[in-house]
Amino acid sequence: MKRIITLVFLCVFLSACSSSKSSGIKALHFGMSPDQVTEEMGDDYNVVANSINQDGKKVTGWRYQGDKDQPSYMVYFVNGKLAQWGEAGALQNIPTLGDPDAK
Repeated sequence: MKRIITLVFLCVFLSACSSSKSSGIKALHFGMSPDQVTEEMGDDYNVVANSINQDGKKVTGWRYQGDKDQPSYMVYFVNGKLAQWGEAGALQNIPTLGDPDAK
């Protein structure tokens, strides 16, 4: 009985740890602030890009490094608002990012 309880506890614990970033990425939406993104994804990121786009707006890129069995995620902000996100490998050829509030 102890083994079953231990096994159940271990499975629940490991599944909670392994899915935190991937579940956080699902909660992201355009226009979020950096604070809102860190609420969903955590603050374990590296700033990997800063530039000014062709419209003169600041573009910032963050990388959330995954564990060896999980992907890394990139998030990009334009003027402090979330404009693009996804797995790092899927975002290798980043197009020019516009303002997520522009209509």
